[in-house]
Amino acid sequence: MPKQNISVKRTVFTSLSVDILDVILNSIAAILTGSVVMLAETLQGISDLISDLFLIIGLRTSENKSKKYTFGGGKAIYFWVLLSVMIMIFFTAGLSIYFGIQRIVNPRPLQSLFITYLILIISVFTNGYAVSVSSRRLLDGKEYKYIFKAFRETNRVTTRSTFIFDLSGVLGALTGLIAISVSVIAGNPIFDGIGAIAIGIIMISLSLYQINKLREMLIGKNIHTNLKNNLKKEILKIPEVTKITGLKGMHIGVEKLFIILDIKVKRDLKTTEIEKVVKKLKEKIKKAEPKVKEVQIELSD
Repeated sequence: MPKQNISVKRTVFTSLSVDILDVILNSIAAILTGSVVMLAETLQGISDLISDLFLIIGLRTSENKSKKYTFGGGKAIYFWVLLSVMIMIFFTAGLSIYFGIQRIVNPRPLQSLFITYLILIISVFTNGYAVSVSSRRLLDGKEYKYIFKAFRETNRVTTRSTFIFDLSGVLGALTGLIAISVSVIAGNPIFDGIGAIAIGIIMISLSLYQINKLREMLIGKNIHTNLKNNLKKEILKIPEVTKITGLKGMHIGVEKLFIILDIKVKRDLKTTEIEKVVKKLKEKIKKAEPKVKEVQIELSD
């Protein structure tokens, strides 16, 4: 698959546009049909909409530069992503499960089924498109068969968040279609309630996965081994460097890396020559990996 330059802002605003449409259509369907599946879909749309707004705030906050923060406000995005996940768990998933249980206890016949099916099918395609946009950014030119690997290994927390929001939209709509179809076939509206509970469980599962990944980033996840090896190759191309004794990296925000390098240089170098080597190293590292924003170089004896 050819590499496509899809920005993080495009993934967020695509997700935001889909969520606005979801809220409008699903709320109309929930009112007309009385289906708690459609109510769960509406709640999910509202949750995703608020979450996308949080991501936009996070992106803008992370770009701010302040003397108060040594490496900038890049990690602010992790806070806003965490807030969005909390909303998904406690607001959307919690209410979806609650209303699902209420429907099982007090079953009611469904109405306007044609509208329900139509809106759920539209939701599958709109959220599916949003998933494809996030997928292409996660894959970064790789084939679609690597999507799950890219999803697991990516450090693009914002894009992974939009992917999760939109994937939950697709899975929620498909679950809704199945639940309502079973309700119609069985002639029993409790499956509408079961569908709402299933949607809530799907959202909780995806949210917990995202929380675990955020935990890694907040603690200070190391850079990928492949990137580390590539940087080492570039560093050793400088003849004055005799040995790399240590190379560490940490994510300090969206597309921002902090590199700490320990090296040995030729013993006969003068102070001015060492300063030139350090400057050359920083330039080479940043050129090899544009995401590197800060480089700290220490000389070993």
